[in-house]
Amino acid sequence: MGMYSWCCKGCGHELKEGEYVRLNGCVGEYDGYGNAGGFSYISDCDGYMPSGWHVRCYNNATIEQKLDNSGSNHAPNQGFGLAALENKKGYSPDAETIFQADIVAVRYDSKTNKSTRQEWYIVGGTLADQCHYEALYAEANKEGGFAQKLYDSRPDNFYEMSRDDQTAFYRMLEETIDDHIGMKRPCTNAEWYDTFEEAKVMAEFLIGMLPNPDWGYELAVYGKQEHAEGLYYKFNKIPNFNIVDIPGEFYDHGGAKIDFVYDGTFKEEIAFMHNRPASADVASY
Repeated sequence: MGMYSWCCKGCGHELKEGEYVRLNGCVGEYDGYGNAGGFSYISDCDGYMPSGWHVRCYNNATIEQKLDNSGSNHAPNQGFGLAALENKKGYSPDAETIFQADIVAVRYDSKTNKSTRQEWYIVGGTLADQCHYEALYAEANKEGGFAQKLYDSRPDNFYEMSRDDQTAFYRMLEETIDDHIGMKRPCTNAEWYDTFEEAKVMAEFLIGMLPNPDWGYELAVYGKQEHAEGLYYKFNKIPNFNIVDIPGEFYDHGGAKIDFVYDGTFKEEIAFMHNRPASADVASY
């Protein structure tokens, strides 16, 4: 997938799956694998970099920029990432937009080769742990468990029901399961705010209550319109680590195993801001 990674010739940000793009003149939603509209990187480019744009950026470009058919710069995101609201097909700068915050922290333990991920949404004015909910749900959904029995109780004519009726049935099941485990699904019950500033300020206030602040975190604020939803803002507070050898532990090839030890400092960066080019960000996202 790494070859399908290009930056927009307008804003400089990486093209991501789900964004509305223009590749060598072909317009469509990018699939992350080098395809958009009638364009296919494998069959159309013969190894050369395509001329890649977000449609929004192309429409705002000068005539000279549009006539420049040179290839786009390569990008490291492999075609994936958080699609930006401003680059979704249905986005309108004049449409009403509401905002939601998502906070993620991930810690990697090299000794166990495992990562611990925690994710929080704002529900009822406080932080709700999505990963904790998923653990409770998984327990309830085990073979013979409460949730599994509910799903097995689908009516005999379920697949003959309308899509709306099927959706309503599953919604009822999920509400029943949430009542059973004593927690509502954070990602679907998270609060939406009328302004970006409200969502951002509330999230920043609650971040101080995170159980593992030394892990650092990523704060994403999403915007939602009637016909589009995507990333509006992203801030990273990334712990700085020293690489140290683990005493007495070695890989099969003989090299010492290493660990990443937090040094007590952080790197802070605005990784993305709505309507701002990559050149103005600390780092691309």
